[in-house]
Amino acid sequence: MRHEKQKLSRGFSSDIVNHLRQTKTLKEIGHLVGRSESFICLVGKGKRNFTIEHLFMLEKSLKKPLPLIIFENSLRFVSEEMTSEYESLRKILVAGGKLRAAM
Repeated sequence: MRHEKQKLSRGFSSDIVNHLRQTKTLKEIGHLVGRSESFICLVGKGKRNFTIEHLFMLEKSLKKPLPLIIFENSLRFVSEEMTSEYESLRKILVAGGKLRAAM
């Protein structure tokens, strides 16, 4: 069971890197989390894994709440019939992030 959790975790980290690669280079992603470009490359290939600290650094660097980063990463898996519901939820998460940043 532990091996399965590790695989899911690495897949999750890899998915986040690959999602961020749509707008950022490996070097830029590495800068966001304080790691090298080669480390980010390994994460993207599923050979290394982000820690929760890396995710919190992403949150701070991107100025987006962590749930929104995770949510945006998962949107590509949403079926067409669920798109409008997910878009409504995304708006709530964005608004929540703006409220939190204002505090």
